[in-house]
Formats: sequence, structure tokens, C-alpha cells
Amino acid sequence: MKYQIVCNGTKLSASVQQNVIDEISKIEKLLFKSEDFECRIVVKFKDNKSKVEVTIPTPFLLLRTEVEALDLIDAVEIARDKLVSQIDKIKSRLDRSSNRVNLGRTFGISNEKEDEEQEDIYIKNKTIHPSAMTLDDAIMEMESTDHDFFIYEDVEDHTLSVVYRRKDGGYGVIEVE
Repeated sequence: MKYQIVCNGTKLSASVQQNVIDEISKIEKLLFKSEDFECRIVVKFKDNKSKVEVTIPTPFLLLRTEVEALDLIDAVEIARDKLVSQIDKIKSRLDRSSNRVNLGRTFGISNEKEDEEQEDIYIKNKTIHPSAMTLDDAIMEMESTDHDFFIYEDVEDHTLSVVYRRKDGGYGVIEVE
């Protein structure tokens, strides 16, 4: 895997850059060995905190995480652990799936099922009928149900939209065309 470290304003020493790469490279054993994979690590410093964004685009999947901590190496370790968790969840889903051809290649998984104990996970299906409403009404409805998102039909342009609560406390809207 190739590594690219981008830092805002502050220059990282070669030893710190190597420590960051050493930590993130521990996930390589979970991925298919390929020099085509590139890991982009963005490091930002703000208000005595370090923010690390790690992005690994593969042909079939985008792995990404964003972590903020007081110490840069702590942030990198947490980011690595989050990526490992994401990969483990995806692999577990692939093990239960009958269609693992493309995505399995990212992790070097063959199509042959392994004789391992599989944990059954119940997936709840829900059918909704989006109501026509304004964005303000959708936010109020989302807040009243204590959900992190709400699907509705926008009364102005009659598109299906999703309003969601952002980590920074604000709101975002996804519009479906």
C-alpha cells in the first residue's frame, strides 16, 4: 500500500510521519496485498487537538474514518482501530452473503465458504411513506421522534430528501434526484 500524509500548516517530522504510517500499516494484513491501494492520511491541528482523517479507496469499497484527540498518535491509533472495526464488520457481512465476488477481492476473500460459526444478525426492514413537508417541519419531526435522520418529500421541489443531525450539532440534507 502507498501512503500519503497531508498536513495543514504544521510540518510533521520524518519520525512522526513514520510513526503514523507504522500505526496505520497494521491494517494491511486485513486487506488484499496490492500496491494499487493508496492510503491518504490528513492531519489537522486546531485548538490543541489533533484531527486525523484516513481514507483508503479500493476498487470496490471506500474505507474512511475521522478522529479527533488531544495527541496525534492517540488519534492515529483510534483511527486504526475504527478501520479494523469497519473491516471486521464488512468481512462478517461478506461471510453471510452469497454474493462476495467483487467486494471480497478487496479483502482477499475467495468465494468458498469457510466452516466457521456465524453469528445471526437480525436486520429490521421498515417501509415508509414520506410525507410532503418543508425542511423545518422535517427537522421538527426528526427531533420529536429522537432519530438521527428523517426522510420526507420536499414540498418545494417534490424530491425525496433526508435531513440528518451532524456531529457538530447542525443539520444536513441529502436530496435524491
